[in-house]
Amino acid sequence: EVLRAALSLQAHEALARGLEEMSSPKFLLKSSKEASLRTFLKNDWLTSFHDVEAIGDMMISEQVANGQVYKNRTATTIGRQAITELVSENAAIVKEYSDLLGIPFNLYCENQRRWAETEAVREREFEGNEAVKKFAIKYRSDSVEGNKILMAKFSLAMKRMLWIVRTS
Repeated sequence: EVLRAALSLQAHEALARGLEEMSSPKFLLKSSKEASLRTFLKNDWLTSFHDVEAIGDMMISEQVANGQVYKNRTATTIGRQAITELVSENAAIVKEYSDLLGIPFNLYCENQRRWAETEAVREREFEGNEAVKKFAIKYRSDSVEGNKILMAKFSLAMKRMLWIVRTS
């Protein structure tokens, strides 16, 4: 009864046809699990009804009863009502979940902000700045020393080359 009310008339008829075919005595005598599955997968209920109707942010499959007319009969809208209720319930769950997750995160951010405004943080920032300055000065002096050594080696090599050229 639930399926009859929730599915469109055409979808319900296709599902019933497929289930009747699988439960027929002729089919049961020669059937295996694989054959049953293959038969059901070929059923119109699975191979048809791929369209969806977008209503706002909600997608409703054409299988769902949404007032469709089939063989001069009009389906109910119970399927659409069920989808609508599921969408609103889902939105409420997502909102509640987000709120519950957001509260601890907001508290964490507030604690981090308060900690960042303390004297200890300012002292660490000062120490960090001093360390950076010290390393920058050390780098510059090492760089200058390296350049001096390189130039001295280059100068010696040039003098040696000049001596070789003159003596040859």
